[in-house]
Amino acid sequence: MAAGPAIEMWSKQSGTAESPDGRQRILTMQKAFTVTLAASDPLEVCYSAAGLPLVNDLYPGTLFVICRSLTPQRVSPIMAVVTASYSGEIGPGEGIESSPIDNEVNISWRNATTDEAIDEDWNGKPIVTKNGEPIEGITERISDQVATIDRNFASINMYALSAYLRATNSDEFLGWPAGTGRLMDYQANKTFTNGIGGFWKVSATLQFREPYRTTPDKAWYKRVRHEGYLVRDTAGDEPHIAWDEKTKTPVTKPILLTEDGTRETDPDNAYWIEFQTLNSLPFSTLGLIS
Repeated sequence: MAAGPAIEMWSKQSGTAESPDGRQRILTMQKAFTVTLAASDPLEVCYSAAGLPLVNDLYPGTLFVICRSLTPQRVSPIMAVVTASYSGEIGPGEGIESSPIDNEVNISWRNATTDEAIDEDWNGKPIVTKNGEPIEGITERISDQVATIDRNFASINMYALSAYLRATNSDEFLGWPAGTGRLMDYQANKTFTNGIGGFWKVSATLQFREPYRTTPDKAWYKRVRHEGYLVRDTAGDEPHIAWDEKTKTPVTKPILLTEDGTRETDPDNAYWIEFQTLNSLPFSTLGLIS
């Protein structure tokens, strides 16, 4: 199938201006694009993506800096990152080399503390009364680790970045395993030098959550106790209204359910279900630390 459109990202963007002989000024630049494709497609399909620069295309704002190579890398079965490398000579009127996009990365850490509702104790037992009824309103103070990364970029794609606000990391990032990190906030301010050569000052905030009674890949999953008004007599049966065994009437409160939807009578054996509400994307393609 045809590859999806190429979307420029904060990915591996870098640049170097140098003058080996004191007369010529050579500029090298790098951009990166994400491209979607089918899992069965060969990697070279991404070269056909709409919006991807072609070899020998000019770098924006220059006259002789051209695309020398396109290097694709598959980062998931349905996504590839294509790196475009540019180089060429620049003149005095071309101010791109004045943009400090090849600067150091600044990373700072802090804690973010919130009071979160909890439904089980440290040993994994549900928080219930002696009669098995859930106790509501109990909270625990949770401290997440928050990283702020400051870096400059030649260009950014705000639309592409919006997807990362609804995703967790699918790769290890800043030492945290996949599934534990979220991009919570970013700020981008455009700066110009002598009216030309604009670059972006970017500040990105990422929050990392320690898995609480779950695996790292599910650190941001929604987690609830398995209970309801419907029950199955045995696994695979059609669910029906649960009846109160004492009053012989339909239950007025949710009852505990096992993994297969049958009735659980022991509150200590409550089963918990988790739901994925966020996408999973490779944070390395943001280019924040590379």
